Amino acid sequence: MNIALAANYDVNKTWSKTIPCNKSAQGVMSAVQNDMGQFADNRGTIFSANFPDQPITMGGQYVIQPGLNSYNGGQFPGTNLVVTVTAESANGWTFTTDPSQHFLNGTVSFSSVDAGSGNVTFSITAQGNWSNAQIMVGSGQMTPR
Repeated sequence: MNIALAANYDVNKTWSKTIPCNKSAQGVMSAVQNDMGQFADNRGTIFSANFPDQPITMGGQYVIQPGLNSYNGGQFPGTNLVVTVTAESANGWTFTTDPSQHFLNGTVSFSSVDAGSGNVTFSITAQGNWSNAQIMVGSGQMTPR
């Protein structure tokens, strides 16, 4: 199925946060694009993720490594998630997933806009369908499309 034609996605979510910043939205995205791992690597209470420690470029293929937090600065790695940059601008970029190597068949977009008064709004939007039935059931969506 071509996800661009799908009317309803299993996942269609945007997370946004407005933060005070002494850079423009384009300056923020330039810094993140030059070393995404510096900004996006995380160690949550249970889950963790490592992002590429290299510049994000149009057509580039990247591996994101999710896992479980080991509580010693590392992680117990999970399956690598492969994405390709399919759109890029001064204010953001879009990863398109490889459904054979990702739980989502769709896109994840990163963007920023100047919000005025020295603030920048950073957003992440995920859109797509689960890549297989086991993940769909695990997400709580029991009705296949």
